[in-house]
Amino acid sequence: MCNGIKICLFFFILAALLFSGCAGNQTGESGLSEIVASEMSSDQPIAFKADKSDENIEMVKENEQSNIELNVYKTACAGEDDDLIDVRVNSVEAEKGQIKSVEPEKYKYFALLYNNSLNEDLSLDSDYVYISVNITLHGGKSFDRLYLSSFRLYYSLDGEEYFGEMAYQSAMDNPDNPHDVGVISYTAEEEKNVTIGYIVPNQILNSENVCLLAAFADDGNTEKSPMFKIADGTTFE
Repeated sequence: MCNGIKICLFFFILAALLFSGCAGNQTGESGLSEIVASEMSSDQPIAFKADKSDENIEMVKENEQSNIELNVYKTACAGEDDDLIDVRVNSVEAEKGQIKSVEPEKYKYFALLYNNSLNEDLSLDSDYVYISVNITLHGGKSFDRLYLSSFRLYYSLDGEEYFGEMAYQSAMDNPDNPHDVGVISYTAEEEKNVTIGYIVPNQILNSENVCLLAAFADDGNTEKSPMFKIADGTTFE
């Protein structure tokens, strides 16, 4: 009888320990899920921090003390080494709250990096602004496919460099193909105006050094891709 009681007590304690362990695991998983959910639902804007190995950072830093470079042509490589085209930045503007420079029906043409940054009526989340950069292209050769996808917006904040990717451009030849969002065509000797749009964290408005990299290919060759200083801390006031 005594042995039977001991055996029953043993199994009772074992069951209690197992239940306690399971309950502990459930609590731990729940706590982790809450942390992950909190991070995923954070309303803090996300910026692409430029890697220190990014060769373009040197050009960004060189522009820190320079004047804003609008209405100046710089030559960029548009494909092969002998495929050159001139790029000029005409203007840069920032829109907060609502994008009014683009028709709402063109919402589907935006390449959104964050689903919560832009609504279908082109209203912006409060953490983001829309930066539009109007450029002119001019060259002596025609291009059936000229790529603007690698035109990046670089900016400096608190000693760190960040960049924004193209979200929209106004001269899409095939806007219904998501793979061709950054593709345009160009006719020789044409002065082609294109507006490139970026949805970026609103901290860019505090940057004293905003630059546009005019790159037609993402090959890391900085000699082929000029950079313009297009804004500073007073531009967006």
